[in-house]
Amino acid sequence: EAAIAAISEKDVVWLKSLKNPPEVIKQVFDCVLILRQMPLDPFALVEREPTRLEAAAMRSREARTGGAPGAKPLAIAPSWGRSLPMLASADFLRALVHFDKDHMTDETIELLQPYTGLPDFNVTGARRAAPALAGLVQWVLSLVQFHAAARRIRPVLDKLAVAEAEKHAHERRLSEAEAALAATQAEVAAMQARFEAA
Repeated sequence: EAAIAAISEKDVVWLKSLKNPPEVIKQVFDCVLILRQMPLDPFALVEREPTRLEAAAMRSREARTGGAPGAKPLAIAPSWGRSLPMLASADFLRALVHFDKDHMTDETIELLQPYTGLPDFNVTGARRAAPALAGLVQWVLSLVQFHAAARRIRPVLDKLAVAEAEKHAHERRLSEAEAALAATQAEVAAMQARFEAA
């Protein structure tokens, strides 16, 4: 929530005004669309500009091999056009703050991996492109981490729930047995009292 709190309405207005934003902005909003289970454009790969590290590696490879420049890296074609209506929504930030992180699926996280695995998909890279974007990148990465932690903890919580249900069942049976014992003891005491009176 702190990551989203860092984004203001002014930032959202600025992001909406971008006609052709940097790739990292498009990638982050593709991730938001995926997390919110909103439609994206049909899948397509496009060439993208290499990062500084990738460009340096490409130049090094060219120098070693004496060959032509290598092909540009590929990326998923962004769905920026689909992000704009989401950004225009009056409750965009509220929807992110109240996002139901407990119901993210493994498939959703798997769909995010091509984006979150990119070298520039981090808070620093986002801040370079647009300071307003850093909070959204942090939000996406935090949700991915939360899901991974929840996946590890879920089996333990499931076992705990089963153990608690068994405990409640045993406590109920014990209570019933104690009530039956008390009734039997009362019956014995009544019979004992009649026997002694006779």
